[in-house]
Amino acid sequence: MLVFVLVVNTLLSLLGFYLAWKIWQVGRTLGNVADTVARAERSTHNGLRQSPGAIALAEQGTGRLREKYRQLNWQLQQLQKIVSVLRNLQKFWQQRSSRSRRYTRKSW
Repeated sequence: MLVFVLVVNTLLSLLGFYLAWKIWQVGRTLGNVADTVARAERSTHNGLRQSPGAIALAEQGTGRLREKYRQLNWQLQQLQKIVSVLRNLQKFWQQRSSRSRRYTRKSW
C-alpha cells in the first residue's frame, strides 16, 4: 500500500511539474507576444505622429486640384461650344457654297 501511495504521489508530482513547465512556456510565449505588440505599437505611433500635418497638407493639395479641375472643365466646355459653333458655320458655308455652285452651273 505504501508503494502504491508513493507511486501515485510521484506521478502526481511529475504531472504537477509538467503542468508548471507548460504554464511557464506559455507565460514566456505570452511575454514575447506582448513585447512584439508593444514594439509594433511604438512603431505605429512614431509613424503616425506626423500624419495629421501630412493629411492636412494633402487636403490642401486636393482642394487646389479640385479648383483647377473646375476651371479646366469650364474652359473645356467653352472650347466645346466654340468648336460646335465653328462646325455649324463650316456646314453652313459648305451648304451655301454648294448651292451657289449649283446655281452658277445651271446658268451657264
